[in-house]
Amino acid sequence: MAMLRFSGCFRFFFVIFNFFVFVVGGLLTGFGIYITVEAVQNGLIVAIYGLPLFTLVLGLAVLTVAFIGCFGACNLNGCLIKWYATLMMLLIVGEIICGALLFALKNQSLKLIERYFNNSIYKIESGVGDSHLRNSIRKIQNSLKCCGAYGPGDWRDPYEFCCRSGKICFRAPKLGCVQAAGKVLTENRLPLGITVMVFGIIEIGAVACAATLERRFRRVGPRTASVT
Repeated sequence: MAMLRFSGCFRFFFVIFNFFVFVVGGLLTGFGIYITVEAVQNGLIVAIYGLPLFTLVLGLAVLTVAFIGCFGACNLNGCLIKWYATLMMLLIVGEIICGALLFALKNQSLKLIERYFNNSIYKIESGVGDSHLRNSIRKIQNSLKCCGAYGPGDWRDPYEFCCRSGKICFRAPKLGCVQAAGKVLTENRLPLGITVMVFGIIEIGAVACAATLERRFRRVGPRTASVT
């Protein structure tokens, strides 16, 4: 009887952990859609190294795995629970690798942003760039409070392109957008690290409960194991 209650307790905790995994997957998907739309509108898809697309794919993958776990727990399906634990472990490993790459490739990301700005400035000043590119660069500079790739000197007329649209200014921001982007990445390292750590703990808890349930199902059968 104690073993049955123990199994039911793990099933309860598995449902709780999986609920939080489902919520996180939904948040990642929503955030991925939002930043993908913003990146497309600002012309930054290439410049930010595919981060929006990666976030969207990760969110959809987490949602799919969470649904498999929920379905398996509700139907007492040991096979689905086993698949859930396996896929979740693969997700955890993938997240660790991708997180390490994001930190390690910070300099490469800044170089891509630098290249994007230099090419955009050249196109705008040579008359090749369209109004969409102008608005994208202006929006990025206004958002980051920066001017040019490394400063106002990158523009022939920084007051025209570094001031807010429709406003007159006599002092352009001295901070370059590459430095501004690097500052944003540095300042958000700790919150991002804490978020990933909390999410990892939730995922590991879900995997532990799923593995225990799967072993219990294999030993005594799903119907017997479901008795609390």
